[in-house]
Amino acid sequence: MIIYPAIDLMNQKVVRLKKGDFTSMKIYEENPLSQAKTFFQQGATFLHIIDLDGAKTGIPNHVKLLKDIKKETGIRIQYGGGLRKEKTILNLLEEGIDKVILGSFAMMHQDVLKRLISLYPNRIVVAVDFKDGKVTYAGWQRESLYEVSDYLTILQSLGVTEVLLTDISKDGMLEGIDVSFYQTLKETFPTLKITASGGVTTLEEVKALKKANIDGCIIGVALYEEVFTLEEALAC
Repeated sequence: MIIYPAIDLMNQKVVRLKKGDFTSMKIYEENPLSQAKTFFQQGATFLHIIDLDGAKTGIPNHVKLLKDIKKETGIRIQYGGGLRKEKTILNLLEEGIDKVILGSFAMMHQDVLKRLISLYPNRIVVAVDFKDGKVTYAGWQRESLYEVSDYLTILQSLGVTEVLLTDISKDGMLEGIDVSFYQTLKETFPTLKITASGGVTTLEEVKALKKANIDGCIIGVALYEEVFTLEEALAC
């Protein structure tokens, strides 16, 4: 299981939201490059970077910063937020960003998604953000008609091999993650790579996700609030 330290960006700063609420922003680091270097030095092999400005507006606002992090550290990066134009997605992939995370774009342009997967295998991750069992999009601001399992079935039929599942109701709250939910989905979709996100609070949860054969785990607030260290999470 890959541990992904989360770097959420807004106005060129590292921030976290509660339950996807943009009015609940808390700044944790003024210098995102410094934060990325810290995670790298602590043993991270992959960073999870989200452009919250882009997620809200549809226009990425941190591409230069992303390139600086990649240049300075060489660490692998999965990046999302505001990637709603095919040209932008292609540019990032061509410039060496390891994986792109597509949310709204994947939902609204399924034909293009299928083509991108064939052109860039193992580099397209589809974000499945959900609240009360329903998939959301447009930076968590709109609710779709899809139930999570139904949407995963559709994505798999399109050739999607990797998804990032985020429980918005728990994101940023340090209230714990529902491991059983992710375990059930993994058992239902055994060939789909699943990364769990939203509410990871304890090392026991990290261990439980690994035991459930979950492929990846995003950790954010628990690291910033020093509930446990990245080294401790990686040791799990």
